Amino acid sequence: MDPFQAAYSLILLKPEKVVHIHYGSFELLVKDPAEFVKLSKEKAPDVKVIVLSPGEKTILGKK
Repeated sequence: MDPFQAAYSLILLKPEKVVHIHYGSFELLVKDPAEFVKLSKEKAPDVKVIVLSPGEKTILGKK
C-alpha cells in the first residue's frame, strides 16, 4: 500500500490506533512516514497514529 491507500483504509477499518511500521526496513519502503501521518489526520482524524522507528517497540492496549 502507498500512504494514500493506507490512510484510506482507516476509513474502512475504523481502528482506534494504527502503527506505521516497515518504512526504511526494505529498499522499496524508504518513504518518510510524514505523508501517511498527514493523510491519516485528514481521512481519519479520530485514529491515533503511532510511528515506530526501525527496531522500536510499543505495547498496545485499551488505555
